[in-house]
Amino acid sequence: MSHRHPLETEVLTALYHYLSKKNKNLESCPCVIVPQTIVYEHNFPTVWYQQTATKEFKKKSGKELETKAIMNEFTRNIVMSRTGTATATTVEQDPSTAATTTQPSAQTSDPNNSAGLASNDQNVMMNDNHHGIVAQFISQTEDEKTGEIINNVEFLDVDSLDDFLFKRKKRDKGILQQFITPKGPYNFVIQAIWSPHVTKIERRVNIHRITDRKNYTPYERAVTYEGPSHYSNEVFCAPHLEKEIKRVCSAIVDHFFSVEHKNITRMVLYFKVDPKNNLYLLWSSSIRIGNQKTDKPSIVTMNSGSLQPPTREPLNLSPKFSYSHNESQEGAGQDGSKTNVNNSYDYGDVLDKLDQTKKPKKTKASKIDTNSSIALTEQSLDNGAGDDLDGVVNDTNVEKDEEFQKLKQDIQQELDDLLYKAYSHFLHNSEIDEQTLEFSFLMPPILLKAFGEANLTQLFSNRDMILKRSNAEDGVFILNLKQASSMNKLQHEFNTFKEYLVECFESEGYYESNFKEQQ
Repeated sequence: MSHRHPLETEVLTALYHYLSKKNKNLESCPCVIVPQTIVYEHNFPTVWYQQTATKEFKKKSGKELETKAIMNEFTRNIVMSRTGTATATTVEQDPSTAATTTQPSAQTSDPNNSAGLASNDQNVMMNDNHHGIVAQFISQTEDEKTGEIINNVEFLDVDSLDDFLFKRKKRDKGILQQFITPKGPYNFVIQAIWSPHVTKIERRVNIHRITDRKNYTPYERAVTYEGPSHYSNEVFCAPHLEKEIKRVCSAIVDHFFSVEHKNITRMVLYFKVDPKNNLYLLWSSSIRIGNQKTDKPSIVTMNSGSLQPPTREPLNLSPKFSYSHNESQEGAGQDGSKTNVNNSYDYGDVLDKLDQTKKPKKTKASKIDTNSSIALTEQSLDNGAGDDLDGVVNDTNVEKDEEFQKLKQDIQQELDDLLYKAYSHFLHNSEIDEQTLEFSFLMPPILLKAFGEANLTQLFSNRDMILKRSNAEDGVFILNLKQASSMNKLQHEFNTFKEYLVECFESEGYYESNFKEQQ
């Protein structure tokens, strides 16, 4: 077995070391913002990663890792003293100005200030409108029976962080990370699965308001990929955000090559966006490093005289998280967040299916299946299957021409943009409690040509929405909601609507009868 790079075997804790490692220009990894992250090994903190206003990494170790200092830093934006009485906090200010209160300057010590923001731009005061979550602890343990690595995730408020730092007797190897307040009323995490051929990006949003502390535990309000699928839904990821995530992934790959002279060939990363539109890299569950610069497997001679490639260690593209179905209902232990039953995400099937010439029929999309929502397999990626992701073929064995692929991409892009704008419009209008809520938009001509006004109207109607032409402006349509609906349900309806249209366009004979004949 060939020697594996440390980043492959210790990805959870080692990633930040390589991001902070200086290249030949004495710079750490560009374009990457990370929250305050503290690595725990052997039950104690070993290194504390922070970032300056210029996004350069800072590392603290040794005596700088005092437990009291960690507690103070992670909770300093919360208006609550140790005795439970309210304390003052800094006033939100322009990042170019100096702090005017007795608290330390936000730009010198707050890693959430890596984009040059004032400290209080990252968190608000501890009141009924604040989520109260200050940190998350991600650890890894080995299953005694199978030997598999199990990821454990805890979401900590002030009290549970105090318990974690000062009272807990055993802390597994992992990272304590400052919790980033999400943009919007619901917590969400973006998952990016990167390879040289394809980047698969998905986003999941929790179904409970992040501020609803009275009814739900921190775990129930914050969990996304780390827990049961019924706590979250798959939602749209804006095109501009996907582009930025791909840029960050490329920066990580380039920086790693510059400091280690090896290529990253696969990685699974988790991101988040804060209220100021800063994109944070949270952590990674899997990374593979190429053996050579070209990542070509070496050929060895076996005793039989035949040539065979050596066995390669599989990349864990199916990270397992632990959780308990009953724990969240009963309080989930001391912090209401830790989990302890296996939850496996299988990333090894879907892309392989996408690479097949016959597209599998989709099941009823009433519930998002996280076990088959992501598509990366070792074989399909190693064979370059991802090169054709944007031109996935359907259930016909005839290869589609370039015009078909271009039309499909245009349709997908128009649907992404349109539905994202519609969702954003309704999101900004609170809980959609008014049935008169309207979204006016200019219908993309390609959608009308591909599906027709009557079909689009009927499809929206099937999802409790009304689509009609505007009498005031030509080409403008108005989308109404038939009844009050939650934002998560609306996201799900939009998602299934898009999937159906794309599947319809890909169906056998549809393109030929609706486009080819018109030409």
